[in-house]
Amino acid sequence: MKIEILNLSKTYNQKDYVLRDFSYTFESGHFYAIMGPSGVGKSTLLHILGLLDEKSSGEIRIDGQTLTVQGEEERADMRLLTFGFVFQEFFLNPKLTVLENVMVPLHIHPEYQGKENWDKKRKRAKELLKQFQIDEYENRYPNELSGGEQQRVGIARALANNPEVILADEPTGNLDEKNEENIFSYLKALTEEGKIVIVVSHNETVKNYADFIITLRKE
Repeated sequence: MKIEILNLSKTYNQKDYVLRDFSYTFESGHFYAIMGPSGVGKSTLLHILGLLDEKSSGEIRIDGQTLTVQGEEERADMRLLTFGFVFQEFFLNPKLTVLENVMVPLHIHPEYQGKENWDKKRKRAKELLKQFQIDEYENRYPNELSGGEQQRVGIARALANNPEVILADEPTGNLDEKNEENIFSYLKALTEEGKIVIVVSHNETVKNYADFIITLRKE
């Protein structure tokens, strides 16, 4: 997959730009780190890429085709089938077990819908928990896990729908040094599966894992 960003801008009042004339190309199998001081549009860029926010101007092309998304339902479908999101705050459901949290995206995925696919969903979730070495915690609740363990659950959930693009917004912001290195290692490993990994971070450690570093600056 190739994602081309052409002259992307975001403004809220036609005067103050959060992001201005940004152009870049992201390709499968690479880890990209987006860095820079607060307020330069790092998270805004990530949210526009993941269709969580709308651009003011510019163009996004996926494999040469201009991305045109009409309506929230189409945006939701595109997010579900193409992108996986990892956030600093984890956003796990405290009332669901670890296994149930990872299964959440599968309940709305076309390939897994229907009661007849329940075992298929459980199998997929269990495979991911094992991949991230947290399968022993599948019946625990998020508040019974450490921050690093919760973030691994968050990554497993992000991968449940087998997205081609992983978008991570400050994924190690609440973690200690050992866990932040573990998380970056997990994300780096995903590029070996051909995925695009794009991480917004203030953490200098990310430079040890990124193939490309994009530094945004204030004008």
